[in-house]
Amino acid sequence: MQMLDDDINLAAKVHYSFIPDGFENDKLDIAITSRPLRKLGGDYCSVMPVGDDRFVICICDATGHGVAAALYSARVNTFVLTHAIKSTCPCDLVQSLNDYLCRRLIGTGIYTTFATAYIDTKDMHLVFAGAAHPPLLHYEASSTKITQINSRATLLGLNCPLKCEIEPTRTALSPGDRVLLYTDGLSEARDKDGTLFGAKALAASLKNNHELTGDELNNIIVEEAASHCSDLFTDDLLLMSISIK
Repeated sequence: MQMLDDDINLAAKVHYSFIPDGFENDKLDIAITSRPLRKLGGDYCSVMPVGDDRFVICICDATGHGVAAALYSARVNTFVLTHAIKSTCPCDLVQSLNDYLCRRLIGTGIYTTFATAYIDTKDMHLVFAGAAHPPLLHYEASSTKITQINSRATLLGLNCPLKCEIEPTRTALSPGDRVLLYTDGLSEARDKDGTLFGAKALAASLKNNHELTGDELNNIIVEEAASHCSDLFTDDLLLMSISIK
């Protein structure tokens, strides 16, 4: 039993070493917070600079918990790292990832939500595509407005081709804007009455704390969600806050 525990601990150390601690340059600041329910979980993300002005940001949440979900999400990430820089449209990445999962991992009984944001800091825009993933939240510094951008496709790895039409959503960006990507372990944290923390509370926290650093913003959001559910999370949690400089 001790040997098995040691193996799981080592596997968790290796697995989470591939989740970025964050990313910062003169155009973006990305803070990342991960809180698995168990030692290993199915939440994963990646940040890929493509040239000087383009960034591909991805996040996924494989169904279930533990070793199998972790391996599945790691395979998603490997595919993304290999194929994202070749794709000029996020929808192409979503479709090709789904094709791969259906071809190679259909018998596992595991599926995944997925979202990707292609950010161009030269032309100052974001293009988003999501598959059954919680909505992206965009805080506009000029108007203090929060825009919610929803996923338009179903879970990946379930049907090939995807049953619903997927189209990208393009959004203008400005310095001072903030963007949140997260998994449902955060938004679906429930209080004792079963009430979800929800995207509305996330948006309020983003708006009220938009001047904080990325790490500070993440900490506040996770603390508010933990307070809402009395720190009794029932799922893995992953949060990415993106600051446009």
